[in-house]
Amino acid sequence: MSLKNIKAGDSVIVKGFTGIKLGVFKVDKATDKNITVVKKNGDKMIFSKKDGIQVNIEEGRERYANSIIEDDGSYVAPQHKKAKPEGDEAPKKDKKAKPAKTKKAAPEPEEELEEDDDEDDFEEDEDDFEDIDE
Repeated sequence: MSLKNIKAGDSVIVKGFTGIKLGVFKVDKATDKNITVVKKNGDKMIFSKKDGIQVNIEEGRERYANSIIEDDGSYVAPQHKKAKPEGDEAPKKDKKAKPAKTKKAAPEPEEELEEDDDEDDFEEDEDDFEDIDE
């Protein structure tokens, strides 16, 4: 099916100038030469039925014109993950929810380290070093 057979109430896929599919839109008005689509913010986009290119674009910005194709069901909406607000790194706990009770294991006794009073072990022995000046 071509754009010539599209009438008001049909769906079309709007593509950006780069070719990325932007979404599925309902045709608001269809004449012999043009197709009008209304964006979510209320702005109207008018496309040529001949080639599907947007005609109501600012002068000098024609190369950034959007285009339309017939809705063939190929558009898949992007999946966006919800952004976490800053400072919310840990999940919030429900005030009503109580943690499950678990038996605490008996703490293991820590080994006591014996302190050595022999500080002589760490004395420098000058005989171990060679003189570089020689």
